[in-house]
Amino acid sequence: MKEVLLSRRAAVKSTLLGMVAVSLPNLVRAGGGAAPRLLEEAEIFHRYPSIDDAIVSTVVGKSHFDLEAVQQLVEPRPELARATWDWSFGDWESALGAASHVGRRDIANYLIGKGARPTIFTYAMFGKHAAVKAMVQGMPGVQRTAGPHGIDLLTHARIGAGSKGLSAQEQEDCERTV
Repeated sequence: MKEVLLSRRAAVKSTLLGMVAVSLPNLVRAGGGAAPRLLEEAEIFHRYPSIDDAIVSTVVGKSHFDLEAVQQLVEPRPELARATWDWSFGDWESALGAASHVGRRDIANYLIGKGARPTIFTYAMFGKHAAVKAMVQGMPGVQRTAGPHGIDLLTHARIGAGSKGLSAQEQEDCERTV
C-alpha cells in the first residue's frame, strides 16, 4: 500500500477550490437575476430589522394616557416596551419616559414589567428617593439634565406626587423626593 502525503499548501488549495465550487451557483444567482422568490413576496421594512416608525410613534404616544392601547400593542411585541421616538431635534422619548412625565404609574409599571428600562426621571416620578439621591450623589449635576420634551427632574417628581390613587407611603415617598 502506497502512503500519500498531503502538504499543508495542497490541503489549503483543495479546501478553497472546494468552497468556491460549492458556492459558485449561489454566487451567480445572487449577482445578477431576480431576487429570491421569498423576498419578492414579502414587504420588508426599509430599516429591517428595526420597528416600523408608525408603530413606535403610536406606542410612545399612547403611553402618555392609554394603558389598554399600550397593552394591546406591547403584549404581542414586548420589544415595544423599550422603543423610543424622536419628536425632532433630538427630543427622544421612550414609552416609559412618556408615562413618567405625565405620572401614569400604571403604564410605567406595565412597561417595566415588559422590559422597559427605568431612568432617573422614572425613579423621580415613582418617588424613589434613595435611587434619585444615589444617582445625583454619584454624578453631581445630573439633576439638571433635561428629560423628554425638556422636562426637568423636579417636575417629574412633582407630577409623581400629584398622581391619583397613591397610598400614604407612596405619597410620603414622592413628597420626600420633591
